[in-house]
Amino acid sequence: MKFPIVFFLILPVIATYELDIYERLRNLTSPEYQDQFQFIIEDLSVSEEESNRKLIELATSFDQQNLFRRELVANKQFRNMLYADFLSATQRIKEAKRQAQAILANRNQTAEEQYQAAVKLDKHFPMEMSVLLDICKGMGYKNAKEVIASSLKDIPKTVQLAKDLQKYADEAQENGYAIAQALNDLPFVSRKSRLDAREDFLNNTPKAMVVHDFVVRAVMEGLNSILINE
Repeated sequence: MKFPIVFFLILPVIATYELDIYERLRNLTSPEYQDQFQFIIEDLSVSEEESNRKLIELATSFDQQNLFRRELVANKQFRNMLYADFLSATQRIKEAKRQAQAILANRNQTAEEQYQAAVKLDKHFPMEMSVLLDICKGMGYKNAKEVIASSLKDIPKTVQLAKDLQKYADEAQENGYAIAQALNDLPFVSRKSRLDAREDFLNNTPKAMVVHDFVVRAVMEGLNSILINE
């Protein structure tokens, strides 16, 4: 059996850890219980806690309840860590952006000196610098060196870039806590409600969600730094 289409409509972020954990648990489920398993995970009207409780209860039928419980607890712990990283990034991104902007504004340094300064800054703000660089790539810059080269040639363009990045940083800082609460922290919220909340944030705070989605993807993929890996 396949996952319902609603799961794939919200990839790659909000359902990714659901898809991963449920696929692992599906592989541990006896064939005769696959239909019941499918029914449980397709029910978005209940909370994640209730879905998990039902899965553990189902697993007692084929003596895998302890393994199911460990897998589900570990998944929740991972998500809590993920959202802690997200909240940290929302609080640190403005300072990272300020220091990066100061590097670009230093006309006494060569492009290579500015790049080395950016690498040094990246060691203190790896996630935040990666978010900012990812946003720059969305604006057409290929990498950090291209951002630096552009700043040395076109000051008005660099000023506009700084203003644009500030909007992302401000929106992420102002809405980060609410996003984390709605998408992860609040207990006993239906899974459908979380999907609806994500849609609302995408519509109302799209820049904050760009930061959210990047951090989620980076943590799940084990990405340490875009700049260092360029």
